[in-house]
Amino acid sequence: MLLVLSFNQPKFCPVVSWQANAITVANDTMIGLSTIGMFIDTNNAIYANDQETNSVQIWYEGKTEPMIIKPENLNASKGIFVTNDGDIYLDNGELTGRVDKWSKSSNSSVPVMYVNGSCFGLFVDRDKNLYCSLRDQHRIVKRSLCCDSNTSTTTVAGNGANGSAPNMLNQPSGIFVDIKLNLYVADYGNNRIQLFEYGELSGRTLVDGSLLNGPTDIKVDADGNLFIVDQGNHRIVRFGSNGLYCIIGCSGANGAESDQFNLPFALAFDTYGDIFVLDGDNRRIQKFRLARNACVTYNRPKFCPNATWNVDGITVFDQSLIGNHARGIFVDSNDTLYAVAQDRSQILTLFKNSTNLLSPTNFLLANYTGIIVSIEGEIYLENGTESGRIVKWTKNTNTSVSVAYFPGYCYGLFIDHNNSLYCSMKEKNAVVKMSLNDKTSKIVNVTGTGTSGSGLDQFSKPCGIFVDNNFTLYVAECGNNRIQRFQLGEKNGTTIAGNGTTIAGNGTLKNLELKCPTDIILDADGNLFIADNDNSRIIRVIHDAYHCVVGCNRNSTTVSEKLNKSYAVRFDSRGNLFVADEYNHRIQNFTLATNSCDSTTTEAPTTQVTTEAPITQETTAAAESTTKASTILATTIQSTTAAGTTIKPATTTTTTTLTTTSTSTSASTSTSTQTTNSSLSPNSSKSSKKSYIYSIVVMLQFIEILACLISLIFE
Repeated sequence: MLLVLSFNQPKFCPVVSWQANAITVANDTMIGLSTIGMFIDTNNAIYANDQETNSVQIWYEGKTEPMIIKPENLNASKGIFVTNDGDIYLDNGELTGRVDKWSKSSNSSVPVMYVNGSCFGLFVDRDKNLYCSLRDQHRIVKRSLCCDSNTSTTTVAGNGANGSAPNMLNQPSGIFVDIKLNLYVADYGNNRIQLFEYGELSGRTLVDGSLLNGPTDIKVDADGNLFIVDQGNHRIVRFGSNGLYCIIGCSGANGAESDQFNLPFALAFDTYGDIFVLDGDNRRIQKFRLARNACVTYNRPKFCPNATWNVDGITVFDQSLIGNHARGIFVDSNDTLYAVAQDRSQILTLFKNSTNLLSPTNFLLANYTGIIVSIEGEIYLENGTESGRIVKWTKNTNTSVSVAYFPGYCYGLFIDHNNSLYCSMKEKNAVVKMSLNDKTSKIVNVTGTGTSGSGLDQFSKPCGIFVDNNFTLYVAECGNNRIQRFQLGEKNGTTIAGNGTTIAGNGTLKNLELKCPTDIILDADGNLFIADNDNSRIIRVIHDAYHCVVGCNRNSTTVSEKLNKSYAVRFDSRGNLFVADEYNHRIQNFTLATNSCDSTTTEAPTTQVTTEAPITQETTAAAESTTKASTILATTIQSTTAAGTTIKPATTTTTTTLTTTSTSTSASTSTSTQTTNSSLSPNSSKSSKKSYIYSIVVMLQFIEILACLISLIFE
């Protein structure tokens, strides 16, 4: 019987990053002065063996104070490993020459392996083999835990003498064994990472000594990328198909700031992909949060409060392409539009700024097929052959495989930052999920009792769903005419829009009457955009107020203005809205009115995030950033810029130039397209006066320059 993995192996996107500044989980008053062993289990409990007090401290998720256990006769313990049944394997080799197992069930310890030194790394593989990294003996040994009578150990790497040959090690430290029983070794004294394939005594160097300085620990993610504690360089690096990259502590200098290390020793992941580092000489455990928006494939633009959209929609796909069921749409971070043409059994794909469709992908589709696309371009959707069967189509191979079998049709699909796939089952009145990293395909109920009702733990026809960076779930609930919000781990929701809303304040939200909302998305500030299906409109909710943004004039005779059953809504990176106009059998694009506010930028984290930089040599060249801006009347502004410096116009002409990032939408001062917004900002008239005054100032400056030019000519 194979052992269920007790540690976390998250799956990350190719451009993953972590916040540069850490949260201190434990300091020296908790872990002592010489802790070098740490482990995190799949329940996010943190284990650390304190050599100073000869104890093990356990922080359960959500707890700030540890539970402390003191195994008998434990002395100067270094390596630690915890199995899924809660048993703790502890190095106890310095004085007793053994590894002990502390049993959770009996609250006692027994010897399980005899060695002739300290184990700086411990690991239990899928076949219940226990590995020990004997640093001072320059070798790795193992023994089977399946047979009580067999306590002998076998050498699996190193020959007992220090050296740099393929079959030798020099002070090995951290170890990792993958599902194929391949052994990875942080070969501290040789400044390298060695891979010993199963059954081989000669290793292969994955990362050599020119790039590392005393590596002490190694972990492997779900895709086989290595995460290495580069102790002598006081940093954490990542190694994969694209080479070696620094991800945390990248200055290379030791220190005690929240973005620095001083001889770090161990690392581990939690289930969310956050990285925990045992910062040795700083005597603390540091937590670096995964940058939750680094890998999203959907768009969450940032808007000003009085943003509006052009009321005349542009038809992207009409009935001849989309058929009679305009429902499932998705827009990725590259602004590629995907739409489900259910009648034609096809997925339509349109690239940004293109008018030519990509060759349609053929599928057998369910009537209400939701669709979501991963960062790798993999398309997830419901196969029409049986309810709840979700397939993944891979563009590189042009093939699809089944990845989930949910117990009902999925009217909404979503993939969160932890690579969990959510399914909103309208007919089953529940939202369920499964981890795409878990090969067991275990289905977990997120919320909903399965019985139709209006209680806070009940649904009536849940449809569109959205999961934010904090794993908070939002549900568009058609039958109860409301939007429900569920915090992580909570079964009871909060009504935040529509029937029964509990949002307090003096705004208009309490007057919002939704009629069968079928979709919900969030912008960068957490404001809601709701597809109010039976009211045939798109609603924006900001704090305690709401605004109709699209489909607001029901009496309009303009076909492009009106919606007929707005089923789904999505953003592109520029803030434009794409709407599945169900009964008009089309996909509409409502462009952001760029004169409605200063600018629109794509979502960015509020704290500094590390950016992976390839490591090819000791010095790192900083990439220069160039700011492009256009200026009006440059001769009067008289501003100069250097490469990498943001242009700052003169204060008297601050509105003449809008300097934005490459993902920003610059404001236009000449657009006069008709826009709509049910609740206009009181500052709009002030803005008009400012624009008028500014126009006069610019005209006077132009006349002054013209007069100077005329005088020069006649001189």
